[in-house]
Amino acid sequence: MRKVTQLGILRYFKSAWLGFSQRGQLRAAALSYYALLSLFPLLVLLLSAANLIWGEAVVLERAELLAQRLFPGDVPSMIISGIGAVLNQEQSLNFIALIGLLWAASSFFSNLTMALDTIFGRTDSDRPMWRNRVAGALMIGILALLLAGTVIIAYGLRLFSRSILEYPAAVMRLLSLLIPMLLNTLILTLLLRYVPQARAQWRAIIPGALLGSIGWEISRGLFAWYLENLANYSVVYGSLGAVIALLLWTYISLAILLFSAEFSAAIDHRQHE
Repeated sequence: MRKVTQLGILRYFKSAWLGFSQRGQLRAAALSYYALLSLFPLLVLLLSAANLIWGEAVVLERAELLAQRLFPGDVPSMIISGIGAVLNQEQSLNFIALIGLLWAASSFFSNLTMALDTIFGRTDSDRPMWRNRVAGALMIGILALLLAGTVIIAYGLRLFSRSILEYPAAVMRLLSLLIPMLLNTLILTLLLRYVPQARAQWRAIIPGALLGSIGWEISRGLFAWYLENLANYSVVYGSLGAVIALLLWTYISLAILLFSAEFSAAIDHRQHE
């Protein structure tokens, strides 16, 4: 039985790799472009709203936690360095950021939907453009809430570790890894289930989401080590080195998302045979 299960898993990996090698790299590159376009307007909106509620000092601390959680290497320092200037911008910038965010989000969502539809076997997209734009705005709102949840969890774990000193450091480190990983799995599960028009079964979606979450955590650690020990983008790109690192990490993250979708699609197609 174990041998059969192992052969099945290997078959799913092979099918996922074949699908990703045919179309995944180009799609990840295109999605990275739209993701970066929507990232900075999203930061402007979130930081401006948070600044009104908590104040600049608290916002900077929370933003640092979020950046360290999402991005490896020197990328968080690049993002944090520009936050103070963002918080001091005029209100008109918020409106401009909102327009840019909605445009980029709708474009990102449309391309992501088409990519996932193709992966899950739905090539005829009958969703009207206005629904894509509304869905893109909703997805950004949900993403903002999930990111806020990530910050709250990270900050809560930090406070908990300070107040409960008798807990071993290894236990706290394990919790700091497991809880965000579960949140990442939840995000991927919702994306793979509800973004494509073709609805795959939960028992096919959850393994792919779990694989993507584990792969993202491993890639994050490896990419951070790579930036610290091997890569030196500042030599080639100068002050744009951190931007190039951010672009590369965005590409890797989206490639993991698409591979996870291919893995779930392989399971779903097998179950329908």
